[in-house]
Amino acid sequence: MATEQVGTSKSIVAHDIDQLSHKVELHLSLHTSISTSSCEHEYLTEIGSNEVGEKISIFQQDKIADVNLRTASDSVVLDNTLKSNLATQPTPLEFPANVKIGIPLLTKTEIKENLDHFEKLKSRSEGLTAQKKTLENKPCFNDTLPLHEDNAVELKGEKGLVHANVIKVQYENIEPNSNCCPIAIASAYPSPSVKGIQNFWQMALEQDTKLIIDFTELNGRFVREEHWYYPTEVGDTKHYQDVEVKLDRSVDYHDKKASLSVYQVTDKQTGVSKEVKRYHETEWQEMKGLNPSAFIDLVESTANDKPNSLIVHCRAGLGRTMTFYAGLELYHMVKLSKVDRTAMQNTIDEVVMSMRHQRSESAVSRSKQRETLLIATKYWLAVHNAKAQL
Repeated sequence: MATEQVGTSKSIVAHDIDQLSHKVELHLSLHTSISTSSCEHEYLTEIGSNEVGEKISIFQQDKIADVNLRTASDSVVLDNTLKSNLATQPTPLEFPANVKIGIPLLTKTEIKENLDHFEKLKSRSEGLTAQKKTLENKPCFNDTLPLHEDNAVELKGEKGLVHANVIKVQYENIEPNSNCCPIAIASAYPSPSVKGIQNFWQMALEQDTKLIIDFTELNGRFVREEHWYYPTEVGDTKHYQDVEVKLDRSVDYHDKKASLSVYQVTDKQTGVSKEVKRYHETEWQEMKGLNPSAFIDLVESTANDKPNSLIVHCRAGLGRTMTFYAGLELYHMVKLSKVDRTAMQNTIDEVVMSMRHQRSESAVSRSKQRETLLIATKYWLAVHNAKAQL
């Protein structure tokens, strides 16, 4: 894949390639792989933020400037004119930039509680299957996957052409019943047929999607190169019946463990053409949890960027995808002071059940995925409480 690379930095900065002149330093963290048993690594809230403590969204990167990664100091040298731009970024993290909060370890008791709660969720989810039906036209990568009908995404006025559901998400400062609420879609990987791929991109056009988040592994056990639904070379164009997809630009992050690509998607029948970004996190293995640092960063970036129309998918759109949406919900609940430390486990359960009612009883399908939610929620609570005490 012909892409530019931005060292191994964990958080990505929005800037324009034409603005390079003088240089300043912006310290970023390395994108390290952190397991549940080795979380002593500190997650610094100033990482990926500017001098006034504002979070820089990984999705606001438009054009990629030449950056020089200093291997000895974990610093990225950036343009001096960027310094003033950073102060006006519209995605404030609002957590104090000088507070250092370590990603929490789980105690043995919490690990056992996580397993107990996960097992109880199984029995609570029985009966949800009755709300679904198996589709006959096989619109997704997994041909046997049933679909919740009530909140299924319509394509050209018809349900079932794409295996996707509208998920309720509430960004901070947006009223629950407001007409400006974002469109959040959980989708299965599109069927590798030309028609299946066309329907997926058609959904993105109809829903005015600005961002796609893809959690599938590159050339993994199930999704391989021949299944990819997008062009991979900058300037290349793929034609999927009535839809044309051109890759305008792409950048690799984290030693090619993640990438952000920008496509121009055109409906050849109507002439409608829109820009769609696609963020690909390749390190989240199927049926596993993502390392807490990467999960926290991705959820916060999405929450702060507030995309008005978002599609998230993995292979089935159940485990990784719905864990992400559950994390997004929990993040906002913490910021709105709706999560109490003593009732945290039960709150996580209610959020998981909400995801299952909207998508499938298999949403957040593994105990390790719930564990990722538990670690992230503990972290967000710690930061939230630290801010409240200032």
